[in-house]
Amino acid sequence: MQLIAQKRLTTDNMTTLFQLSTRPTWKGVDITRLIVCNTGGESASFRLYFDNNGKNYSSGKELFWDEGSEIEAGGSFSDTLGGIGMRESAGSFGIKASRNNMLTVSLWGTPILQ
Repeated sequence: MQLIAQKRLTTDNMTTLFQLSTRPTWKGVDITRLIVCNTGGESASFRLYFDNNGKNYSSGKELFWDEGSEIEAGGSFSDTLGGIGMRESAGSFGIKASRNNMLTVSLWGTPILQ
């Protein structure tokens, strides 16, 4: 398992956390862990979306919806995600935070090289 993507969410707008096409030598990736840390001064929540063939972050594509509303300053949220497989080069994860500059998000997994 290795760190696949990490991002400090500096806006409360939707942002792409990871897109498979940014790793051209990978054939796919199995995402096995999500960690969200709140380093801000107030509680914050997030929405995480998965689209295996694009960036359509809409209803029905969400993995977590306003999850982590209990993440207080200095707290964290973690989930094993059950090994979400991404095989399409356009596949991506999108994330939206409820507040600016509060959350740092890490995706962990196993790249598929062949």
